Amino acid sequence: MFSTAKTNRTLTVKELASASLDAANLPDGLEPGLFATAVYRAPVNNYPNGCHVCEVEIDAETAGSQNGGAANGGAGYDGGGQNTAAARPVLERALELCAPGDYTDRSLVQFDQAECMLIDGDCAAATEHAAQVLAGLDAPRRQGIISARGRELYAALPASARLLPAAAGFCDLLDDETGMKEISA
Repeated sequence: MFSTAKTNRTLTVKELASASLDAANLPDGLEPGLFATAVYRAPVNNYPNGCHVCEVEIDAETAGSQNGGAANGGAGYDGGGQNTAAARPVLERALELCAPGDYTDRSLVQFDQAECMLIDGDCAAATEHAAQVLAGLDAPRRQGIISARGRELYAALPASARLLPAAAGFCDLLDDETGMKEISA
């Protein structure tokens, strides 16, 4: 129901739609009907209605479970039987298959590479690699799943590794909401 304070006249939506089709009822320059078209172009790509698919193949002989991250309070990874040597070429191939503009999948695969380094005990290389991933993205692209994955990696660092300069730089980039911080050499 539509009404105006200037008169006591009211219209239903149906009556309003019918009246809008008669040009005599409209101000000059206004097209008849209740039609509108708009296009919104977001400043960064996002896919809120997209579909993400992940295929996982587990080798029964080498499969292991992740033992780290937030699940154990960030105590670090012990490897959990994971075969990072087998994972590395798969991750390289995944990067080759990423579309050039697909920063989300590319970043997540690169974080997986950092996780392999962490599992192998090279915390400095893991945090340097993860920091480079974030440094390559502007602030809006660091948000959401990318930021969450980065925080998981940081939480998985042993306490002693968080004192490394690379870990401090990685943490700074995770906290940077402006996109203005860079990796310090």
